[in-house]
Amino acid sequence: MNTAVESVTTMKRTRDEADAPLKLNLEQSTEEIDYVSPSDRVVATNSRVAPRWPTMPTLEANQKAAAWGTLAFALGWGATTFLPQFF
Repeated sequence: MNTAVESVTTMKRTRDEADAPLKLNLEQSTEEIDYVSPSDRVVATNSRVAPRWPTMPTLEANQKAAAWGTLAFALGWGATTFLPQFF
């Protein structure tokens, strides 16, 4: 028999140990936590994303909405232009 299996089977708890009440030991930390304002926090990002889009600008919310709207309009116009020729 494998020695790893033997050591696991010999370390079973007894019934008294299994029925013992569980105790939660929470200790308060004595060290102080320094507050960092949200504007001073570092934004963690995936390092693989940054090199792929070096020229991609950071857009505000209304600029993103306008860009998505323009894209949706262009796709719709393209669909109405090319799809009727197949029917």
